[in-house]
Amino acid sequence: MGKHKDGFGNLVTVYTVTNPTDFNKISTNKEPLVLHDKAPGYGIVRFNKTNRTITAECWPRYADPSNNNDQYEGWPITIKQTDNYGRKAFAYLPKIMISGTIDPVVEIRDEKNDKLVYCIRIKGNTFRPKVFNDSKYAILVKDTEKEIIKKLSAIAPAKSDNEILEFEF
Repeated sequence: MGKHKDGFGNLVTVYTVTNPTDFNKISTNKEPLVLHDKAPGYGIVRFNKTNRTITAECWPRYADPSNNNDQYEGWPITIKQTDNYGRKAFAYLPKIMISGTIDPVVEIRDEKNDKLVYCIRIKGNTFRPKVFNDSKYAILVKDTEKEIIKKLSAIAPAKSDNEILEFEF
């Protein structure tokens, strides 16, 4: 358990592992393979679009998921959508305030190489983008309903928490 890397080098946190097979019972004397002698079960992942949370559940094999008391001890685990992108911020860009649209998509691009840093549909009309180096950034705000994109370029990390950028749709 703990922090590891997957096959692509992405950091992942393992909360639990279950191994439903007792490998000591697999032998040359052809004993039957027993699948219930440890902690067999299954997982359910629930996405809540309203509050942007992800809940991972861990159930014993024959448990009833309508009864939350049947889960393994310590479960479920709930995280925020933004917890999935856990890079530590080098700095923050000025706070973005948006009017004339609801829950727009915000895209942050590093202008040194025109690479996408990240893209997220924000909840509401304000957002404080984190960035990961001292560069200039392009901020694109997208109203996906009206298919309108507003862009500001050459944005440096904010020098104070009071800096604001406004986007009007």
